[in-house]
Amino acid sequence: MSTRKMFGLMVRKPGLTKQEFQDHYRHPHGTMGLLITTMRSYVQSHQIDTEKLGETQHVYEAIAELTFENAEDMANVREEHVMSRFHNFDEPKFLDMGKTRLFIGDEDVLISGPVISEQSEWPETAWRLDNRPCSVKLLQFFRAGAEDELTRSDNIELGKQLNAHRMVINHPAQPHTFIKSRIDRAPDFIGAREIWWPTQTDFNKAVEAAPDAWNALTRQPADKVHSLLANAERFR
Repeated sequence: MSTRKMFGLMVRKPGLTKQEFQDHYRHPHGTMGLLITTMRSYVQSHQIDTEKLGETQHVYEAIAELTFENAEDMANVREEHVMSRFHNFDEPKFLDMGKTRLFIGDEDVLISGPVISEQSEWPETAWRLDNRPCSVKLLQFFRAGAEDELTRSDNIELGKQLNAHRMVINHPAQPHTFIKSRIDRAPDFIGAREIWWPTQTDFNKAVEAAPDAWNALTRQPADKVHSLLANAERFR
């Protein structure tokens, strides 16, 4: 069974520093989010700067990642009692609500764990996403016209060259939004790609060792593919 995931791409409210924005997202917002009853998992991805990406990496400074058991729970999450009593009122305190974006997709896991070789040691082979409270990942959101980049045939090979410990393609799911005012408009994105490493040091080493693979995955026009590197913090 595929995992249905909602991505909320967040823009900082004017007047807040990046530190204030990310701190508020962690607490109190993240603390309240732990109590949402219909949510299966909750990850906050906080954008981190890297010279390996351009200026558009700063457009979204945090990504909310929520998974649900079924489409009904996702579609009705705004009415869930914790969300309706607390979360909905907290969002305008730190978000630029008019600039936030949304993508809902079903996961297609291309690489489920680290590549194992005869030289691999135990700590490396033991890494799995569900046993890590924090990891580093590249998130990429694809707009209409970038379908070929999202589903390129060499995705797995490029991921392996970059020593990706996990790689996932998220394909559009229905409903494409739970926000009533957005139901009649086209989805914000047509897909998302996620690539994980244990730490930022591992990420830097991987990109430096395989620059051609990195360029193949990230050198698309900014108006077609939005990319950012993030610390992924697993809350639940």
